[in-house]
Amino acid sequence: MGRWNADRKGMRDDGGFTLVEVLIALFIFSLISVGATSALTSSLRGQAQMETRLEEISKLDSLRALLRADMASLRLYPRRDAYGSQARYSFSLAGDALMDFTRSGRSNPMNEPRGDLQHVAYLLKDGALVRRSYAQVNPAPNSEFADREMLDNIVNAEFTAIGYFQGQGAQGFEMELEKFVLDAGAGKTYSEGVTSLELKAVKLDLEFKDGLTLTQYFEIGL
Repeated sequence: MGRWNADRKGMRDDGGFTLVEVLIALFIFSLISVGATSALTSSLRGQAQMETRLEEISKLDSLRALLRADMASLRLYPRRDAYGSQARYSFSLAGDALMDFTRSGRSNPMNEPRGDLQHVAYLLKDGALVRRSYAQVNPAPNSEFADREMLDNIVNAEFTAIGYFQGQGAQGFEMELEKFVLDAGAGKTYSEGVTSLELKAVKLDLEFKDGLTLTQYFEIGL
């Protein structure tokens, strides 16, 4: 009888975990689960932020490359306005667009006829810097155009002309002009009394919604 009781006691002791042991195991498992979930969430958040930054850098590189090509291909071409009158400008940093100009065109990959000049403008539109290319150098009021969003999350964008400028009765001097208009047909400039110039570059100042600012310079190939 005593041996049978001893055997039963041994069987009871080896039959499973106590409630306290189970609770301790669940507590340890919950700690591990919380830590793993937190690490995974942090990793995914970091990956998303990195992808966002890489996309922003890619957009900025595209903008730099395109603006560099635009300014290198700038042409002073006497255009007409949308109603056929002689336009006041062929290169402008004033008006509705941030910058409006004519540049040499590119060959058509489909080998179809196309003019060798292109009318281009940069605009700030709904918080985005947009490059607009028109179908014609002298567009009519309803002429087609194509908009390409270059950068977004922008609070302010501004182009500035940089070069050697000559005023009435003054020697040539280097300065920056925020509001600048050049009439290629008359060979005159319209900005702060300037009568002649040697345009060197344009400066682009960008202010983003996160408070960051960026300044870039692009040489003009005139």
